[in-house]
Amino acid sequence: MLLLILAAAEAERRGIRPSVADVQATADRFRIRFGLLQRSDLGEWMAAEGLDAASFVTKMREFATVEKLSGSFAEQIEQALPMALAINTARHFLSAK
Repeated sequence: MLLLILAAAEAERRGIRPSVADVQATADRFRIRFGLLQRSDLGEWMAAEGLDAASFVTKMREFATVEKLSGSFAEQIEQALPMALAINTARHFLSAK
């Protein structure tokens, strides 16, 4: 949550706002990733989690904002990625022994 809050603040500071198309594309990728392809499946999941359409769109807008913001940090992300990937292997280290 903290990273989303910080990203939103930085995006606001930079004037970065996702378009309606950006938000829709983010929602489409989310639905594909989690298998919520049918409108009925999305609706059932949202109801089970106590979400309404407005809260879903708000969260997709946050995700789209992070995606747009990350583009402005592409070089720094690319430089930091190898170390981040190496650190993340710790979770599998003992199980692989």
